[in-house]
Amino acid sequence: IAQIRCGFGEANTYMRQHDANYERAMQERVQQFEQLRMQGVLDQHQNASRAVRTIPVVVHVVLPSNLQSTVTDAQIQQMVNYMTEDFRLLNPSYASQTRTYFKQFAKDAEIEFCLAKRDPNGAATTGITRTNTTVSCYNPDTNPNDMKTTNGGGKAPWQQTKYLNIWIVDLCGSSTSGTAGYAYLPTTGVVGNYIDGIVLDYQLGFGSGSRAASHEAGHYLGLGHT
Repeated sequence: IAQIRCGFGEANTYMRQHDANYERAMQERVQQFEQLRMQGVLDQHQNASRAVRTIPVVVHVVLPSNLQSTVTDAQIQQMVNYMTEDFRLLNPSYASQTRTYFKQFAKDAEIEFCLAKRDPNGAATTGITRTNTTVSCYNPDTNPNDMKTTNGGGKAPWQQTKYLNIWIVDLCGSSTSGTAGYAYLPTTGVVGNYIDGIVLDYQLGFGSGSRAASHEAGHYLGLGHT
């Protein structure tokens, strides 16, 4: 049976193996969250009148030239729209597809996403970059971050403290089974580092109504699997 999965577990295993501080940083992040939860304040800057936060997104399409047309600008815009729907509790499928038990926990996160309108130099942009790579596919188990570097045939991120970087690539596997995407938790050593962001497979984690970007954005913002 074909299986499409989130690569969060494998990505974090990779980080534990390659960064001795990652596990400790993860635990510190969880402890900080629990302390705020016990205080009844999950947002350190929480106030009744705060504005909805909008996160600028830049999408790096890193694919061979013959595959670039499979990821259109319109599909990318739809992906970002889905992300906003999901985080604002506006997904039209919420009522019918959410388990009853979990509905009591569902909340509007007051977070929206938009394609960046200015690049790091202040020039107008669509929020989409395209790189014709010669890499046939990226293995999420052995080289999960190569698409984030020019040396790896990919595209270097825009400033991570100002943009959510999303790389759409061909992750090694079949068109019906494998890793749809992954992201790391926002720990010390990840935030602001070149690896910070989301990776999506152009077939399994993108298009055709996929909401994988929303799922991985949850990891990017600090949520694990439940």
